[in-house]
Amino acid sequence: MRTFQEGELVMLLIGMGVLTFLLRFRKGFKETSELHLLFLSFYSFLLSWLFTVLESFVLYSLMNILEHVFYVVSGVLMAIWCFRISKTRGAVD
Repeated sequence: MRTFQEGELVMLLIGMGVLTFLLRFRKGFKETSELHLLFLSFYSFLLSWLFTVLESFVLYSLMNILEHVFYVVSGVLMAIWCFRISKTRGAVD
């Protein structure tokens, strides 16, 4: 078990605030076919922040692995979103 760090909890709380905003105003965002990838990327980041906090309390090794897996998932989803959004706007041939 590792020592709890307050900064990790603060990051999770900020992420939860952003999640609340996204869920509340999701209808107001301009709908594109690729917007779901951006949201999934954020949700993956949020899960990784949650696992970062949880690893201080329970199942350190498992939570640490899940944290890093979801960081990778988030990065891949963000990269796919960036590629697709630039392709739909004609920036990539």
